[in-house]
Order: sequence, then structure tokens, then C-alpha cells
Amino acid sequence: MRLCEFAENIKIHPVTVSDHYRGETFGTKFLTVNGVNKAGVDVSIVDDEVNISHIITADDSKRKGYAKLLVDALFDEFPDRIITVSGMTDDGSAFFRSQYNVNDETGEITKKGSLSETSMIYARKKTKGSGIKQVQKFICGNGPRAGRRVSSIAHCSAPVDVDKKIQMKKTRARTKVRQARRAKRTKRIDPSALLAKALNKARRS
Repeated sequence: MRLCEFAENIKIHPVTVSDHYRGETFGTKFLTVNGVNKAGVDVSIVDDEVNISHIITADDSKRKGYAKLLVDALFDEFPDRIITVSGMTDDGSAFFRSQYNVNDETGEITKKGSLSETSMIYARKKTKGSGIKQVQKFICGNGPRAGRRVSSIAHCSAPVDVDKKIQMKKTRARTKVRQARRAKRTKRIDPSALLAKALNKARRS
């Protein structure tokens, strides 16, 4: 694959695969300056999803925009797959939220400005009586919930409950590692999650 070149001495390389395990591929995408590694993003790839687990930047290369160049290059390298993040640190969360639309429910990120209208998707939903079923949800194209999945289009423009938002932020910070592990396993083996993924893939094609 041809190297992506953003400047004369800055090069972003394709993902280098390091391991395969149970249908999941692990690798790292590097950014080099004059042939020296200055930043890297660790990813895992399953079916149509590319998950970002870590972004590392050399101490002498921080705040130069290298992390954003790497993530943007992932969108270019995998145009037909969704990009997600999991297990974010406080700094990582601040970075992604400042640079991208982040779906709090699924961890999916999209480029800011790429959402122009609300779109429909399929998702799994737990119910008290009948277990798990497939439902239709909507991805908000704008408003305070841009990029988020909601059960009704009206929720996209509804006012945000500040108290609930603060409480949810605390909960996610406390349980982010466990949530990321469970979500990763669910997306890989749960029949309802696999069905939702197949329906959404067919809808996009």
C-alpha cells in the first residue's frame, strides 16, 4: 500500500499487523518524521469495525497534531469500516471529543462536519419480558447530541439534562475498562449484535 504523505518529512504508514486471535487482528499505525517513529495508534480489527485502544506520541512531538493525523488516516485506510474508541483516559476522551463526534453508547467516532442529516440504523435492545430484540434507532446529524444513537428523532434536539450528564460521566469514568471489555466481547460473539451489524452493513451497501 502506498504511504500517505502529508509533508516532505512526515509519513503515515499503513497498519502493521502484529497478531491474530479468534478472528481479531491487532496492529499499529505509525507516523514517522525523517524516518523516526514519533507517534503510533494501536488498533484491533474485527469484521467491519476498527477499534482504537491506545495513541502514543513521543515527548518531543506532543501538541503537533500527529495524533489527529493518525486517526484521520485510519478513516482513509478503512473507508468501509466504522472507527471506534474504547477505554479512553481523561486526556484521550478530551482529545476525541474536541476533534470528532463521539457516540457515547457505542464508542463510534466520526469526523466533525460529516453528519449533515439524521440517519436510521439497527441496534439491539434488552427488554424485561422477551430478552433482546432488534430495534430501529437514529444517529443525530446535528444538535447537542450529534453523532449519538437515540430512539426517537425528537431526542436529537431535546435539551440536555445536566445532572444526568454529570452522573453518567462519573459512571463511565469508573467503569470504562469493564464496559470496554464487555462491549468488545458482545460485538464479537453475541448473536443479536452480529445480526445488527449484518443489517447495518446491508443497509449501507
